[in-house]
Amino acid sequence: MEEVLNSPHFQKAIAELAQSLGKPIESIMPEVEECLKEMYATHNPLGDFIGMIGSQFLVSRGYDHVIDVDQEQLRRVAELVRSHSVAFVITHKTYLDTFVLSVVLGQNYMPIPYTFGGINMSFMGLGQLGRQAGAIFIRRSFKDNDVYKMVLRQYIAHLVRHKASFMWALEGTRSRTGKLLWPKLGILKYMMEASQQLRRDSVKYVPVSIVYDLIPDVHSMTAERTGSEKKPESLGWFVNYIRSMMSGDYGRITLRFGEPVTLAETPNVPEVDMEIQARYSSDQIALQKLAFELVHQINRATPVTTTSLVCTALLSKFAASKAEIDRDVAQLITIVARRDPKAVLSPEVVLRERVGQALELLVKDGVVERKGMGLDVRYTIPPESYLMAVYYSNMAIHHLVNHAFIELSLLHVAAKERPKPLLSFWAEMMRLRDLFKFEFYYPTRPQFSDEIEAELALIAPDWEARLGETAVLQSQPLYVAHAILAPYIEAYRVVAFALQQRQPGEPFDEERFIQHCIALGEELHWQGEVQRLEAISRPFLVNGIHLARNRGLIDNPQPQAMTSFLRELDKIGGQLHTLQSWTLTRDKDHLPPPSLAEILPETAVAEFVIQEVAAAPEGTHIGAFFDLDRTLIEGFSAKEFFQERLFSRTMTTREVVSQFAGVLVYAIGNRNFASLAAVSARGVSGTPESAFMELGEEVYRKHLADKIYPEARALVQAHLAKGHTVAIVSAATRYQVEPVARELNIHEVMCTRMEVQNGRFTGKIIHPPCWGEGKAYAANQLAATHNLDLAQSYFYTDSAEDLPLLEIVGRPRPLNPDAELDKIALERGWPIQRFRSG
Repeated sequence: MEEVLNSPHFQKAIAELAQSLGKPIESIMPEVEECLKEMYATHNPLGDFIGMIGSQFLVSRGYDHVIDVDQEQLRRVAELVRSHSVAFVITHKTYLDTFVLSVVLGQNYMPIPYTFGGINMSFMGLGQLGRQAGAIFIRRSFKDNDVYKMVLRQYIAHLVRHKASFMWALEGTRSRTGKLLWPKLGILKYMMEASQQLRRDSVKYVPVSIVYDLIPDVHSMTAERTGSEKKPESLGWFVNYIRSMMSGDYGRITLRFGEPVTLAETPNVPEVDMEIQARYSSDQIALQKLAFELVHQINRATPVTTTSLVCTALLSKFAASKAEIDRDVAQLITIVARRDPKAVLSPEVVLRERVGQALELLVKDGVVERKGMGLDVRYTIPPESYLMAVYYSNMAIHHLVNHAFIELSLLHVAAKERPKPLLSFWAEMMRLRDLFKFEFYYPTRPQFSDEIEAELALIAPDWEARLGETAVLQSQPLYVAHAILAPYIEAYRVVAFALQQRQPGEPFDEERFIQHCIALGEELHWQGEVQRLEAISRPFLVNGIHLARNRGLIDNPQPQAMTSFLRELDKIGGQLHTLQSWTLTRDKDHLPPPSLAEILPETAVAEFVIQEVAAAPEGTHIGAFFDLDRTLIEGFSAKEFFQERLFSRTMTTREVVSQFAGVLVYAIGNRNFASLAAVSARGVSGTPESAFMELGEEVYRKHLADKIYPEARALVQAHLAKGHTVAIVSAATRYQVEPVARELNIHEVMCTRMEVQNGRFTGKIIHPPCWGEGKAYAANQLAATHNLDLAQSYFYTDSAEDLPLLEIVGRPRPLNPDAELDKIALERGWPIQRFRSG
């Protein structure tokens, strides 16, 4: 600290400040020393080590141990750190953000940066340790404190001269909406001034985007959006935060670095609206340029999580099956990948697996609710979790907003015949850009236009010639505008209605006005005028106020201006309603089948597996029958089912005895499945069927979901794409089969059924059981019901016990065959396939 205080630059600044204040140096020195002591930090080796271990511990409690980082970006950052003072400018979603970056840098042998944090985090324990590990705690507000501002400015300049690195959140506070907030310029201003004292390129600003599958803070932050008070940070609060991390499963963390920026290299950045510029002083144009360039680089670097896309899909429908979510997420990924393929995470993982994992995380965290069981499961967002789902959806919104504007502009041009449709299209596009200017960051108008044209060319290469045709828009498999823009329109309408209720000459108190908007919005929600609950939350209403002030609707408003504004909102609201209606009523069967890469990333393997099916005739008259165990999934579902029920401690003594009796019967040589099934069924007599339905879902999530062969997925989807009637024909019960069938979008299940009366098992099997001849019987029943041509149908199985069904189809296909079936197949010339994971 003495080194900083006694440096020539610091002493000169103290003298200049004392002179400007008209005070002797001695009179301000106590305050100077107190301010420097409050913010002073060092990198003590022991402090850095403890901080690093603590950061790793905290981050790894609730998240995957490996943070997803682009290695090439990391290499470039390492080179920068060796030669420059680097300022890591991060997004701020959670208290973990700085810990995450520290872990990534530390694990890759880079120095831990000095970290700017709020003085509110300098509570007992964390404050002392933090200062030893480079944490600079600064006051939340020091606007009128000239001494504090000088000390902070000179301290930062001192560290820059020593090529220190820094990190802080550009937004200043955690985002309560999931979107990037408007940048806070305080720290950036002092950093820029320090670099101006040296060379304009002395500091390299590195944008950092950190995204999470789930965020523990979201529960409390969404509550704050509707008026709940923020709990103050303290040691007790921090301990509880760690406990919440340890008790949760929040998925994966992904970190991406954007392109470095220097003050000297700040390019032509987006035009900033005059009203937005008015938030800052007129001498901060260069600072604004730097801030907005950093924001754009962060947005460009930000990838999209599957949880975000799942929430976006559900917000457009409110309830959907797994297959519908799979398809909508696939379409959203297509939109995102057109803008930036690198924004799509884990493309090497099967899409349906990614969606399944995301849904499990969201269900466990209470964001999404699973309703129904077996083949009837649907996913929905419960009312109390709505704002949380919106938060996660907003994390992907910047990748989708251009597409949303295109949808609305195309609908505008097609609404009626226009003499100059191209001019009308671009006029509408720019109106939308202006209307939502407080919500999204745009590039310059020429760059924005280029982006729109590029996306339009991918939607319809001849779009200019077809402007005015609704077919251009209706040919799109998915609409996003109503899902992402509707809450803003509703928030703006609430603000407009509240402004209409003001008395002439009434002074505008923003806080009181927001409370009035919330109350009015709740009333409108109950009346059905407002559908999206986030529209009546504070962040949406605040931006609505900014827009209203920009339109001249707050200070000396003109009646015609309000009428025009409401007319504009009503028009867009009507367009969004049209798009939502199309989404809810369109026939999903006309959508193209998923691509091969969506089914199985190793495309060459997938092509080999499905090449026969790809060349087969189309039509529902062709059946494709699949066994379950060792055919669709690796291993045996019955084993997992029995073990899970045994370990759940819900098995009765009679059930345990009957299960072991069945094993004994099998061991002494009785291979009659009907006898074994009958013994097992008697043991569960009186057990509620719902217990087995719930257990089946649990077994699928914990054990079977990861055991579905990727090749089997490809094979099933290839048959579905051909329009074949696909069915699972298995000796297992519905409680084992139906979750797998639902995952693979198979609607026909033929399996062994247990008799149920009044919701409880009777202890009997419905004959014939689906084994041996029983499978052939089930296939014949399905063929009669669906007019199947068995001579052209397929049956995939691993077991010689299924010979009766293999012999009645025209295309028997042994798959991972046991020794006996392998021998039979070779004798009869049946083609054999073995999956690599089998």
